[in-house]
Amino acid sequence: SPIAEIVRYDGPDRAVVFVIDHAAEPVERFTVELPDAAGFARTFTASGSPVEIQANDDGSLSVALPLDTADAVVLLK
Repeated sequence: SPIAEIVRYDGPDRAVVFVIDHAAEPVERFTVELPDAAGFARTFTASGSPVEIQANDDGSLSVALPLDTADAVVLLK
């Protein structure tokens, strides 16, 4: 989405990513690439939606989830 807001907060063993899609339209598969995040192996969302992650060769992590308007994604090492 061209008008999505993504904020990432990192801790010692986890990161939380807040995603807000200002288009306010449900998206079946919202995907974001997070730099320096390939070390995360488990994830869940605040809404309980399924989330897929894939580590990329450049050290980034692709995160995909269904998104209504907003959600929080927790990434765990």
